[in-house]
Amino acid sequence: FLSCDSAWIELMVETGYVGLLLIACLLFTPAYLAWRDFRRLPDPDRYLSLTLFVSLTIYYFMMLGVDMYAWGQEGYMLWIIIATSIVYGKLKESEQRKDGAVTVAVPVHAAAG
Repeated sequence: FLSCDSAWIELMVETGYVGLLLIACLLFTPAYLAWRDFRRLPDPDRYLSLTLFVSLTIYYFMMLGVDMYAWGQEGYMLWIIIATSIVYGKLKESEQRKDGAVTVAVPVHAAAG
């Protein structure tokens, strides 16, 4: 076929059900991670995760009616949002651990000194 208006149907036709399942897992995992980070992170940090989740959801909904997965600009932007949603929660976790270790270590040095 020449073209298809739905990126999901195009993926299914080109790669079969197994390929569609693999691509869906690849694309929906960052959305799940962004939602989990939104539910888990404290109040000021959680809103970027919500924004990333909403952006990913909009992209995936847009893929129903537009063959945007293979386009240049939209595809690049999608992968930037995917990368940001995967990394953001891990960065905040390490930042919280680092801040937690500093606040615990300050009273120990003050008491010893």
